[in-house]
Amino acid sequence: MKFNLLSAAVALGLLSVINPVISEETPIVVTASRTSQSLDETLSPTIVISRDQIEQSRSTDIAELLRFHAGLDIGRNGGSGQAASLFIRGTESNHTIVMIDGVKINPGTIGGAALQHINPELIEHIEIVKGPLSSRYGSEAIGGVINIITRKTGSTDSVFASFKTGSDNLHQFNAGTFNNFGNIKTGFDILSMETDGFSTRTTSNTDRGNKNLSFKLFAGTRISGNDIEFNHWQSQGEVEYLSYYLVPLDQDYQNSSSSLNVSSNPINNWVSKLRLSHMTDLVDQNQSNDFTHTRRSTIDWQNDISIGKIHLTTIGLEASRERTKGTTFNKINDVYDFFIQDEINYSKNQLLISARHTNHDDFGGHNTWSINYGYNLFKTTKLLVSAGTGFRAPDSTDRFGSGGNINLKPEESRNIEAGLRHSFNTHISSEFTVFENKITNLISYFDPDGWGVGVDGENKNIQDARIRGFEATLKYNQGPWNSYITAIFQDPVYKVDPVNGNTNVQLARRAKRSITGSIQYKKEKYDIGVEILSTSRRKDSDYSSTWNKAYALTNLTGSYKINKELSIQGRVENLFNKQYTLADSYNTQDRSLFIAIAYKTK
Repeated sequence: MKFNLLSAAVALGLLSVINPVISEETPIVVTASRTSQSLDETLSPTIVISRDQIEQSRSTDIAELLRFHAGLDIGRNGGSGQAASLFIRGTESNHTIVMIDGVKINPGTIGGAALQHINPELIEHIEIVKGPLSSRYGSEAIGGVINIITRKTGSTDSVFASFKTGSDNLHQFNAGTFNNFGNIKTGFDILSMETDGFSTRTTSNTDRGNKNLSFKLFAGTRISGNDIEFNHWQSQGEVEYLSYYLVPLDQDYQNSSSSLNVSSNPINNWVSKLRLSHMTDLVDQNQSNDFTHTRRSTIDWQNDISIGKIHLTTIGLEASRERTKGTTFNKINDVYDFFIQDEINYSKNQLLISARHTNHDDFGGHNTWSINYGYNLFKTTKLLVSAGTGFRAPDSTDRFGSGGNINLKPEESRNIEAGLRHSFNTHISSEFTVFENKITNLISYFDPDGWGVGVDGENKNIQDARIRGFEATLKYNQGPWNSYITAIFQDPVYKVDPVNGNTNVQLARRAKRSITGSIQYKKEKYDIGVEILSTSRRKDSDYSSTWNKAYALTNLTGSYKINKELSIQGRVENLFNKQYTLADSYNTQDRSLFIAIAYKTK
């Protein structure tokens, strides 16, 4: 199948114009600047996936939800529960910070956060900020930051439950309650999911399943002028998979994040926020002694000080202790951060300057910075320019695992971009961004006899990358119609191949062109939606000559309300049963159907 970006763009464009997106009420976000601001005030490219969009999508996990936004490439080794990698704007899969309620859940061992274990049913909304944000969030924020906000109590008490069944013998049950007891708000949400899955490998007919038990706890109150909130999210279960030699194996996992947040207002212009948090990322193989464990405890103290009506200055301290264990290492790292930023709003000008100093046990001091500027050309048009740096400290597997090298240096990046945000009217808006991100000291496994081939090599800082690109988004929301279309054209390349000296070699698993879109029609009794994704071919691996072909996918979603409390929901995934590849020799989902019955009181 040939990739045809133009025809896909025309098709979605026509559909967007038929009933040519922003919510009627502009969302409030916190991730872009660490302070609350409306989405149209952000100076970094920011995507918000609302609860309504999550419910209308009916995606089975977060990875499936994210892939329908251009610039977010997903690599996956099979179906439900199998390892999923996220590449934002062509950066590496471990160049994105993923947070649950503001708590970083990236493991300190290998790869990015376990997106495949996060079920959308427990999520209120998702904030995705693109670009280097290490000056605000520290190591790993080279490509961007994803903050997943879990469901919490509303203004009224509610009880909800749902049962989902469908292809691959999937069965899922979700139930919860939100309550208000005077000054105390509480919430509890639990989900159980089990599926037989499908064969993860193209050369085997052995299905590999997944079991997931997830729950969320929330409690909040106000005492003596202090807002106090406790959050706990946890996902645990078992994933079956096939080894390289097609041997059936399985592993147990547990991912969790807990936080206690206290916000106070000592004086009128000063808001002090203290967060104590803990995360775990545990993987244990059941047919061997292999395991990887990460436990991280963090103290984050942030102070927002308003100076007149022009300045909002943020000063903060962060300290974390991370313990990582594996078959070849048992390591403790202490990291201390000091960060400061100033947001200036004057007339038509908006400026955000931030800087951070990170002191790492093993890598010493590291400084990052960013400058974002916005100028309101007109009431409906904003010009955006920014520059910033990012870095990633090598993880324990890089240093002590197979091919480990204790002399590795941090990976570093420098990004510049410019954009234009324009609203045609109250229903139609658009955003355009051009960017260039240069990354140095990229870590790769290198063997003198052949890059990534031999057995006597080690990890080295041998790569430099350059990613240039252009993004465009058109959104529409009016009445029952809600739609968006997003396209990205990018050139993610290694500057020089260390083995053969070739230049401008395309980075693995990242497409040069992709387009995504969604059209939703929602009435009081029912809704129906279409999701479309089209992407160009991708190189499968740095160590092979295999290319994964371009592909296009279409999903169909819908629901019908039987009464005020009861509804039937459905999702057809891969509607036209397209055969495509995300990772060489691994299968992907055929056409599948999922049906759910949901009950909710307000």
